[in-house]
Amino acid sequence: MHASGRLLLVNPTPGVAGSLAPRFLEGPGLFELDLSLGKRIAITERKSLELRADAIAVTNSPNFAPPITEISNTSFGRIMNTIGGNRIVVVSARFNF
Repeated sequence: MHASGRLLLVNPTPGVAGSLAPRFLEGPGLFELDLSLGKRIAITERKSLELRADAIAVTNSPNFAPPITEISNTSFGRIMNTIGGNRIVVVSARFNF
């Protein structure tokens, strides 16, 4: 509600387009950092050992979901949950011949 008492956000009547601009309510940005490291070690001319480590969501920081934009919902404008998962690290070794 505006300071003058005027309603700012209301549901439009059926068949009428609303006046709210698209993407008026946006959630916080998304940040995720993935990392991959690899090392190839030559044993002979035709044989090598490859070591690799992959990490997903290295910073393990929370990414929040967009806010609820349904005006009639009692949680309108609130961010209720997070997106994404936990940090995952995979270490592998491979022998090439």
